[in-house]
Amino acid sequence: MATRSLHPGGSANRLRARSIRTNDTNRNLLSRIHLFGLWIIVILFISACSSKEAKTPYEYQIPEVTSDGWDTASLADAGLDSGTIATMMGDIQDGGFDNLHSLVIVKDGRLVFETYFRGHNESSIDFVASVTKSVTSILVGIAIKQGLIEGPDQYLSELLPSYADFLNADPLKRKLQLRHILTMTSGIEWDEETFPYGDPQNDATSMERNPDPVKFILDRPIIREPGTQFQYSGAKTMLLSAILQEATGMTAADYAKQTLFDPLGISQYRWEAYLDGHTNTDGGLNMRPRDMAKIGQLMLNNGQWDGLQIVSPEWVAESTQAHTTVMPGIRYGYQWWREKQAIYLESVDPYFAAGFGGQLISVYPNQNMVVIVTSEASNHAENSSRIMFLRNKYILPAAVPALLSKMILWSWTILTAGGLVFLILDIAKGRIRGFGWSVYWLLIGALFGPVGLAAYLLSYRHQQAMKATLSKALGMSVFSTTGTVTGLILLTVLQKLFLPGGSVILLVIPVTFLVGWLTFIAALTTSTRHIRYWKAVRQTVLTAFISACFVLAGLFPMLVFLSLRWFPTEVDLTSPLFWIMMTACSIAGAVVIYPFSFWMARRKLDYWPVQAVYGREIRPEGDGRRLPTLRDAWGALLLGLIVFIGIFGFLAMSLG
Repeated sequence: MATRSLHPGGSANRLRARSIRTNDTNRNLLSRIHLFGLWIIVILFISACSSKEAKTPYEYQIPEVTSDGWDTASLADAGLDSGTIATMMGDIQDGGFDNLHSLVIVKDGRLVFETYFRGHNESSIDFVASVTKSVTSILVGIAIKQGLIEGPDQYLSELLPSYADFLNADPLKRKLQLRHILTMTSGIEWDEETFPYGDPQNDATSMERNPDPVKFILDRPIIREPGTQFQYSGAKTMLLSAILQEATGMTAADYAKQTLFDPLGISQYRWEAYLDGHTNTDGGLNMRPRDMAKIGQLMLNNGQWDGLQIVSPEWVAESTQAHTTVMPGIRYGYQWWREKQAIYLESVDPYFAAGFGGQLISVYPNQNMVVIVTSEASNHAENSSRIMFLRNKYILPAAVPALLSKMILWSWTILTAGGLVFLILDIAKGRIRGFGWSVYWLLIGALFGPVGLAAYLLSYRHQQAMKATLSKALGMSVFSTTGTVTGLILLTVLQKLFLPGGSVILLVIPVTFLVGWLTFIAALTTSTRHIRYWKAVRQTVLTAFISACFVLAGLFPMLVFLSLRWFPTEVDLTSPLFWIMMTACSIAGAVVIYPFSFWMARRKLDYWPVQAVYGREIRPEGDGRRLPTLRDAWGALLLGLIVFIGIFGFLAMSLG
């Protein structure tokens, strides 16, 4: 027969032993979680940022002077950093840019850099695709200068008299003006994006194969009010071909030879035609990169070339001005694109002609520079992304000193590094107890920089911090924000390595929430309340969700603002700009969540440490602190849901 212990401390000892076993289990589990998460971050970061083992030697040569009218100079004479350009060429030659055909840079009116790939040279004629559209815009400007076309406000029925009766019969088509054609805001139903080029279901392909492309376009219905919405469409530029032929009495190709190409000294080119004889202004032009550079330099010179005013400066200004928005950071003029770009913390505002597969004439007025790129006309998204990388990583840094920006970035980096050293020393001294807390505070210090160090000093490290509502709320805010932003960074790394670009928009809310909840808030609650991890997961879902909503409400507007200001189209994890953007987003998220954290601390509701720090000793702060329930936080939950719906709507609009 079993006997029950009569020792008065037996029950307490068993409870204490059970608590110790639970704590040991929690510590082991949390250590694995933290260690696994840390290794994932390190491995992903190294994989994303790793460089080639060796660089192919590159020797710069000044472009050759030929009879085509270009003066040449060295990179140094033009004020470009030759070391940065040499690094770029080393990366190109080491692989990953196999589709490039040419790369040409003109600075201060002189050819300073010229290189060709895959058997191409200065005499090679490249298919420039939709760069043709921007050249066509110049022809329209010349026709206006010569009085053959009245201007952008002239109605389409006047410009195409053969179709006047047909156009005037439709109330919406009667409103069509040249401006709507130039800005691609005609509202004519068109789809050349759903199906690839060459597919008969692609409207651009059907137009090219139609014996009467003008009628093919004008027969289509107008599905929105002209001038209200941009829609990319080769149909609009094809109509410009018909308009030019009607106004000048010659094809657009013949008119270009007489008024544009001959004055520029451009003789080696091909310009294809549609089946009915109209010039293919949608994308039928083939040119040498050096001649593409002349087009860019003509625009940079306000329509002048070698003292001759080919197109009016008014047209150059008006056609390259943003007339409609395509998406955040991308705008459209009269067949010319505009985009926000940045070098370090300084923005540049170029306009450019872009063609399928990575054909580019990019004009930088403030830098007095023109950049030309031609590529294999395939893998459009991949080629464009690589060209953007070369531009943002090398070409712009070589052209823009940005000394003040570099000083600011380096100062912030040095202060951040100093804060991390301070945290490491405190870890060594035992002020930060446990591997998990060490990881957390190092992440906070890395993301928030000096602000993160200040938060540490005012909250966790301060002896009375856990009793001071303001300090406690500060610690809660930076902790929650770091979890969310860590999820965003991990998603960015995964997207860079494995995922398609559009998936980030779909995954950003669930990933940031899950990382902040499972690896930060739940793990923290486990270690401070000495409960099992999965119980902490269940108990903290409410606060984790509300926290994520508020953090994202601060993070996303800042991210959008910075993207519109600098628009980093190619994410570079080694770029100081990326990390300072993450810091700015983290601070914004912490500011927005702070009132909620303050409310939590004031109401004695907790997912921050229920422990106080007294020198090297850590002991419980006392009873009374608890996790919030739905009754406590229904108002905050309602507000969080409203914020969540707003964020979801914002992402849905971005995806659309």
